[in-house]
Amino acid sequence: MSCFVDCVLKSASDADRARILELEASENSLKVENSHLKQVADVALTQASAVEGQKVSQEKELLSLRQQLIDIQSQSDEKKVIGQCLISSLVSRLLDSLMFVQQESVSEKSLATSKNRQWIQFWDLLQL
Repeated sequence: MSCFVDCVLKSASDADRARILELEASENSLKVENSHLKQVADVALTQASAVEGQKVSQEKELLSLRQQLIDIQSQSDEKKVIGQCLISSLVSRLLDSLMFVQQESVSEKSLATSKNRQWIQFWDLLQL
């Protein structure tokens, strides 16, 4: 009977050893897979961080472009107002200049008319 017990125990022991080897192989395979998945997770985290950085950068760029557009519109509006003021000033000066020329012309015409009358009177006196 002792032999039978030893045999059963030996077969059980061999089965246990085989199961242990199988579990160790499975554990090693799972460790390799776990290591691979950790690397994939690290790469994914790095990529996610890069995408987030790009998103932040794009948002800053968009904000900057919006501000530049507002500045350009503001400058354009200011230039428009300045241009309108300059045009108004130039038109006012031109009108003043035309009025001065017209007054001068009227004065010169009056002076010429007066001189003509004086010449006519002088001529009339000479004719007598």
